[in-house]
Amino acid sequence: MARYNPRGFGALRRKPTPWRMHFGHRRAEEERWDEETVKESLKNLLKEGLSVKEASKQLAELSGWPRRDLYRLGLKMMGKE
Repeated sequence: MARYNPRGFGALRRKPTPWRMHFGHRRAEEERWDEETVKESLKNLLKEGLSVKEASKQLAELSGWPRRDLYRLGLKMMGKE
């Protein structure tokens, strides 16, 4: 049985939040690194002993490249794909 709500049906709905989360959007002034620079940086991080997952996560924040693309590239460089 539904509970009685004195404020009406609309009050049972979830209120919109005052903030929103945005994923994957970058500011216009951030530029994307070229592929040569990304490969070199990824190779250096992997040589330092970072896992492909950690290296791609760190590089994604700096380079403007999607983390998934960097992960795939790292797997190719390691010969695992």
